[in-house]
Amino acid sequence: MADKLPIACDLTVFSPAEREQHTALAARIAAEATTVDEIARGFVLRFADRPGFVRDLAAFVEDDRRCCAFVTFTICVDPTTGVALTVDGSLESKAALLAIYAVSR
Repeated sequence: MADKLPIACDLTVFSPAEREQHTALAARIAAEATTVDEIARGFVLRFADRPGFVRDLAAFVEDDRRCCAFVTFTICVDPTTGVALTVDGSLESKAALLAIYAVSR
């Protein structure tokens, strides 16, 4: 499905206050990433688990999917390795994903 959607983010889905909140939450989540691994069509962010983090991560995904419909998000919670967020699109969208989410290679 992601292969057929336009590679574009529509930030107009947010009110100015929602956009500010989303941007702040995204920055907090990104700051907690312990590693970033590239995959074929995107990347995987890994995090240490902490109380409330999965709820914060789910809130980020809930908002981000509104503006970036071409992205597939997968949250994985593993008792031994912690929390992971896979951000995946199409082969054509990988460069855009890396730029949008400010992932360094």
